[in-house]
Formats: sequence, structure tokens, C-alpha cells
Amino acid sequence: MHSPEAEPEYVRGPEKSAQETEVFEVNGEKVKVIDVIPEKVKDPIPAILLPGWGTSPELYKRNINELARYQRRVLSIETASGIEDSALKVLPGAEGVPEVEMRRISALISVMEKKKLDLVDIVGHSYGGMYAAFGAMLRPEKFRNIVLVNPAGIVGPDSSLQLLQRASIEALQEAMRGMKEKSLRDSLIHIASHSASTISTSPFHACREVIAIANTEIHNTLAFLKEKGVHISIIHTIDDATFPMERVQKIVDAGHIDGFYSAKGGHNEFILNPEKYTKLVDEALSSMEKSRKKAIRQTRKKAA
Repeated sequence: MHSPEAEPEYVRGPEKSAQETEVFEVNGEKVKVIDVIPEKVKDPIPAILLPGWGTSPELYKRNINELARYQRRVLSIETASGIEDSALKVLPGAEGVPEVEMRRISALISVMEKKKLDLVDIVGHSYGGMYAAFGAMLRPEKFRNIVLVNPAGIVGPDSSLQLLQRASIEALQEAMRGMKEKSLRDSLIHIASHSASTISTSPFHACREVIAIANTEIHNTLAFLKEKGVHISIIHTIDDATFPMERVQKIVDAGHIDGFYSAKGGHNEFILNPEKYTKLVDEALSSMEKSRKKAIRQTRKKAA
């Protein structure tokens, strides 16, 4: 079951873009899906943008618009409280995935099925990148290219306390930055308010997610996806205090990814400067698809 909604005010794509918002019922819970389709689409495979922890598509409206401006169909999924635990049995093969992460993975895969999306690209920011990797692990045949932007689960062994300490440092740095850069103040306030709302609405669930983020590592998952033919690129900022660049570089195996893009800024730079960093996403997706087509041509040439 799904019901259409009026076009959301916070999504404003480029001119001549079709915009649709639907609310699907997934295992008894409402999941909102935003779908922006430019008049001219350069790639028939859509991109799904997955927000980070404590955020929603509303914070990524400019990223959505930028991807549409690059002639990409882009969807984004909002799950306020995830999927109930009783629904997790619908995804066989997920026994090794933390239950709290399966709540969002269930929503992702169910939405793809309801929207009849046989193949997608994924852009996952922070926590969105982590559960995107696990979703692709469960259904690798449905995922073509993945761009992980400052992804969680890729700094090696961690602890909840250390993660909270780093996130607190990041929040303080962003607050100080907001005092100096007035143009970013509203965005920083929105990020902080969304995170605070997530914690206050469901403290227990928020705590479980933080623990899962700290205890989860995805580098082996990336290796598995590479073997399955899924292409992966990482965009990471050098001043990310939450997931430090030096730790990411130590854990990431170059053989498991197709590209690594280093950029300036902190953990939420993707939201704060969407024009610049969404351009990197578009470049990464285009580069991976170019490499894929080249490999196919070479394989056909050898076979001939």
C-alpha cells in the first residue's frame, strides 16, 4: 500500500523536473520517499541518497537538487523510527547484521521493490553509507555503484565512548564555525536540531544505533561487494573529527574500492556545501560507470 502526497515544499529541483512524494507502508510503518526526475536523464539508473544518523531528506534538499541538475533521477528515503523488529525476518541472510541496522535496511530494500527499481546507485552519507553497504551485501544484484560520503563503520576498532567524544568535538567545532560563518548558521542549527530530536524522541533506539555504529566495520563488506561486481568510491573530508581521515586511510584497502576522493571540511561538509561536494558525487558515479563499460568492452574483445 502507498499513498501519494503533495509535492514537499523543501524539495525544489531544477526547472522542468518532475517531483513526487509517496508514503509507503512497510511492515506496518510509514516510510516517506522523495523522487525527483529531471526532464532529461543522462543515466537510466536512479540514485538513492541515504541521509546520515539523526537527519532526514529535508537536510539534503540542496544535494537532491544538485544531483537532479546533473540530470540524475534521485530518490531519498525518510524513516523516522525505522521498521519494527518483528519485520526483520523478511530479509534472509542478514543474521550477521546488527538488528538495529536492519531496521533501515528493511526500509531501503522494501522501497526499491515497491518502486520497481531493479538496479540502483547509492549515495550514502555517514550512517547512510554504512547501512547502504549492508543492504547491497544482501541484494548485490540490485546495486550498481555506491558512493560513500564520510561513511560510518570504516575507522577500524572503536567504542561508543570514543565515538561520542569525537562527535562532541565535531559538534563544538561546528558551533564555533557557525559563529564565524553566518552563511552556514541556519544549516548547522538544522543539523543540531534534527540530531537532538532523534535522541529525545527515542533515547533507547538512538543509543542502540550509536552502539551499532561504533561496533560495526564494513571493510570486509566492501571486499565482498567488489567480488560481486558492485563498484564503490569513497569521498572523505580531511577535517572529519567523527571519523578521522587518518584512521580511514589505514583501514581502507585500495583493492576494494574504485576511487578515493579527499576533500576539505568536516563530517557534515556534504550538507553545508552541497554544490561542491555533490559535484564530486556525480564525478564519482560517472567515473565508475565509465570504468564498468570499459571492462565490459575488454571482456567482449577477449571473448571474440
